[in-house]
Amino acid sequence: MIRYLNQEQAATLAAIATAAAAKKGRQFYDWRNSPTVNEAGGWSHTTGWGDSATSVEISPQDAAKIFEAKLNGAYGERLLLSVAYAVAAVAAGKKVAILQIKEEAGTPFDPQGWLVLSIENHPFFHLAPWDLPTAELEAEGLVNVIHKASPEADLMAWKPEIGSDGKPKEFGLLLAWIVEGLAK
Repeated sequence: MIRYLNQEQAATLAAIATAAAAKKGRQFYDWRNSPTVNEAGGWSHTTGWGDSATSVEISPQDAAKIFEAKLNGAYGERLLLSVAYAVAAVAAGKKVAILQIKEEAGTPFDPQGWLVLSIENHPFFHLAPWDLPTAELEAEGLVNVIHKASPEADLMAWKPEIGSDGKPKEFGLLLAWIVEGLAK
């Protein structure tokens, strides 16, 4: 049986996510311009804005580091927005659960394993232990450990009606559910 988050548990999830973001710091989430490559294959990177913008030549290795930092910051931002959506969904009366789906029945929670954030029985976001302290989520009683071949896992599986629309359709559904719930 799946345990869905209540408003107090949703607030706990929000507090854990807020603390994790604060620990990573502002620079983790800062905007970074993408490096560019010229016709000769040389890389450059621009920092600053408008009249204060400056460009410098960089190595391909530095370009890769900047791209990685940019991606990590954007993914981290997306994670925090997903938690915010989940908290809003709980407030709107929707079913939100955090799952760890295990290959073998009866195996315990793995603090190094990935989690799934499910809204209205749809897997909306995957949570890695380096994104949020998954052991803390489990210690707070927020995680359902379920077997991959269980009816609960089938209930929480990706929904074929999303089709090839993927994330745009998922977020459209999520926003519609929240607006619908808040209108009641």
